[in-house]
Amino acid sequence: MFVLLCLGSVAHAQQSTPAANGMMPDLVRDRDSTAFKNITPGKNGFTRIYQVADPDVSFISSASKTRIGLPGSVLMCEEGTLVNGQRNGLFTTYVTDNTDHHKRYKIHEQNFKNNLLDGHWKAYDLGGTLKYDMMFTQGRQSGFSVYYGPDGKTVTETCQFANDSMAVMTKFEDGKKQQVQTLVNGIKNGTGTVYYANGSIMSTAIFLNGQFNDTLKYYYPNGVLWTEEIFKNGLDWTVLNNFDSTSKTRDAGTLKNGNGTRILYTEEGEVRQVVTYLNGMVH
Repeated sequence: MFVLLCLGSVAHAQQSTPAANGMMPDLVRDRDSTAFKNITPGKNGFTRIYQVADPDVSFISSASKTRIGLPGSVLMCEEGTLVNGQRNGLFTTYVTDNTDHHKRYKIHEQNFKNNLLDGHWKAYDLGGTLKYDMMFTQGRQSGFSVYYGPDGKTVTETCQFANDSMAVMTKFEDGKKQQVQTLVNGIKNGTGTVYYANGSIMSTAIFLNGQFNDTLKYYYPNGVLWTEEIFKNGLDWTVLNNFDSTSKTRDAGTLKNGNGTRILYTEEGEVRQVVTYLNGMVH
């Protein structure tokens, strides 16, 4: 029979489990209602609910130091306190080791207020490494959320919410800013900027409903403008100019209102390709 461990005991067990050592654990994937019993207190008190789901479980490989997802569904256990029949305060979600049901792995910590996510939602790899820390207000993502690499410390992405629907996402690579993008309801809308590893701007673009729309500018690593083009609903529409790395003007092609050619150059200035368009699409 499954025996509930206190949080302190669970943490100690995790440190000695395969997941903490970068090995894939064997998890319980199906529910045996005899071994895993729900606790339903009514309107108030401690509750424990089991369900089979796919909660994006992952662990850190000791060999590659990368995060690896476990495919398929697993048995999840959610614990917390009900107040007037609603989740309030901290709820913790675990998965269970198939070879020893005393061993559990914490994968989520979620804060609720009157059954709505409100506060931090933290997710963990099976070895206890923090994956992300998202903020919610009355069931909606809000404020500042942070996503981490396999070490649980290196920031790979942040998301700053201005309101219920609009946010600014920033992605990082090797600790350096790689991309900043405005999102509306999770879709690219507004300005997006991509950066070179040296910190200079690679490109700026305007998006509408996830597609390029309006002006796209592309730059050399030294900051000089390379080319400038107009897009229309995701289609190449009009090429405005093209420059070499010293800002000298060169032939950009004839593309206008979706028809014509666009000349693509290498960084060294050689013609790489001449592309022909018809109604904004490669012909």
